[in-house]
Amino acid sequence: MSPDGKYFAVGCFDGTLRLWNFCGELLHSLEGHSSPVSAVAIGLLGETLVSGGENGTVKLWQLRI
Repeated sequence: MSPDGKYFAVGCFDGTLRLWNFCGELLHSLEGHSSPVSAVAIGLLGETLVSGGENGTVKLWQLRI
């Protein structure tokens, strides 16, 4: 969940990340992992997201929401 409580991130089996608001609206879909996403964390300022894939890859994303 974002620090301001306005959105949350979900890691998906297809390797994508999806950012949703709490009204159920998809805000962003991020592609980049070649394996299922098994870990997601949003930075303290809500400007970055870190994700980890089951194959050991870690990605850092800049968020513009």
